[in-house]
Amino acid sequence: MYRLKMLSALVGLAAIVAFSATPAAAFKSGQKQGNINVIESGEFTLGTAVKVVCPPAEIKAQWHIQGKGQIKTQQTETTQGPDMLVQVKEWGPSCTTKVSGSAGVPTMIKACNLRLVQRQTTLASGGVGSPCLIKVGTGSEPTCEIQIPAGMETGVTTDQGINVGLLKTELGAGANMKATVNVTEGGIGQLEGEAIFGLKVGKNPICPVPAASEKYELRGLVFKAEGAESV
Repeated sequence: MYRLKMLSALVGLAAIVAFSATPAAAFKSGQKQGNINVIESGEFTLGTAVKVVCPPAEIKAQWHIQGKGQIKTQQTETTQGPDMLVQVKEWGPSCTTKVSGSAGVPTMIKACNLRLVQRQTTLASGGVGSPCLIKVGTGSEPTCEIQIPAGMETGVTTDQGINVGLLKTELGAGANMKATVNVTEGGIGQLEGEAIFGLKVGKNPICPVPAASEKYELRGLVFKAEGAESV
C-alpha cells in the first residue's frame, strides 16, 4: 500500500513538473523591436455608413515585444513575452473613406498604437493602445470625426473591457510572423458589448455616425512582424 501511495505521489509530481515546464504561448525574437511590413490594410467600417481604407505601402509601423500588464500602463520590453505592441507611426497621406454615399473622401488618421495579446500560438486578441482619431474630409469642419478610445480594462490584466479582448488575430508560423486581423467581436462595450467602440467627436450634421456608436469592425488587415515569431 505504501509503495502504491508513493508511486501515485511520484506520478502526480511528475505531471505537475511536466505541466509547469510547458512554455506558455509567446512572441519571440532576438531583438525587442522591429519593423512591420503591411501587406493588406483591410477596411475599417461602421456598418454601411463608413468604410475607411489606406494604401498598405504608406503605413509605417513597428512591433515591440512586452511583458503582461494592463493596456494603459507602459510595459517592459523584452525578447520573449505574451504581448506585442504595434506602434503605428504613420497611416499615410492617401487614406480615403466612403461616407454619406460618397467614395474616396480624403481622410487623416492620427498615429496610434494597437496591442496583441497571446491566447494561443496561432491566435491573439487585440486592443487599442492609444486613442485613434479619424478625420474624414478636409477643411475647417471635416465631414466626420471619429475617436476610438484607448482600451479600458475591467480589472488588472483581464483582457476584458472596452477596446480590449478584440477578436481575432490569426498568427502564422515561423520567422517574420504573419498576422491576419479580422476584428468582429470581443470587448465589453457601453452599448452592444462587442467589437470596437468609437465616438463621434465632430458636430457636422452630414456625418451619419451616431454620437456614441458600436460596432466598428476591422477586416482584412495583414502584416508581417519582421524578425519576430509566435511560439
